This record gives sequence, structure tokens and C-alpha cells, in this order.
Amino acid sequence: MLFELERCGNKMRVYALSEDIYLHYNDLNTWEINIKNENFEINILNHGVILSLLPFLEVGREKIIEKIGDLQKWLVFPEIKLIEAGFLIGSEYWVDLSLTWLKESNPMNFDFFSEYLNQVFSNKVRYSQKVRHKAKKILKMINHKNF
Repeated sequence: MLFELERCGNKMRVYALSEDIYLHYNDLNTWEINIKNENFEINILNHGVILSLLPFLEVGREKIIEKIGDLQKWLVFPEIKLIEAGFLIGSEYWVDLSLTWLKESNPMNFDFFSEYLNQVFSNKVRYSQKVRHKAKKILKMINHKNF
């Protein structure tokens, strides 16, 4: 399974790469993550939740928005936590995907990530020039409020 969306009334499930993990829009009009048939609050303090969010970064922001297709559900989508999960894992691959999501997200989100962006930009050992420059570009937009 690559990326799939399943609707049932007001409820919605967004799968990414596995039937064992999906994001679930529930009766409380919030999103949670289901991992092997157990629902969890999307909490970045839970390492299992962080790891389970990562495949959704690979799907891509535009594809998820398109599939959800409902502004109300998108407005409460845990985009910030999803982006943060990639930064918390810290590998070049996940940080690069988080930067891509962040660049495409609402510029009002940028300030929240300024510490992560500075860490990426200043770490020449861990991150490639390409990834550091992506972070720098967003930092410049924050500093100049150029959005």
C-alpha cells in the first residue's frame, strides 16, 4: 500500500505505506494515529508516534491536502507535529523532508521552527550544503518577514 484515504461518514483514515499505521480523523474532530489497531494522541514525546509519523512526510504535503479534500479536517491536521517529527529524528533524509513541508506550509509556522532551522544551518558535519541552504532560506524569510 502506498498512500490511501478511506472515508466513512465524517471519519477519515489516511494511510501511508502500511496498513498497520494510519492517521485517523475522529468523532472529536481531531486527528490521532493508529498503530497496529491502537489509537494514540499525536504526541511528539512518544518515540513510537514520532517514528510512525515519518512515512507521511514521504507522501508529501500537497498529496495529503488533495486527498483530505476538506478544509475543516485540514485546518486541524497535525502538520506542525509531523514536521517536527522529522526534525527530532535528525537524519539528513527526514530533516530534508521536514524542510520541504515547512517551506510549503503557512509562513506563520516558520517562527516555531527557528531553533531547529538554526541547528540545521549551523551543523556542517551532519547536514549537506543543500539541506543547510534550505534551512537558511527559511531563516531569511523569518528574519525579513518575507512571506
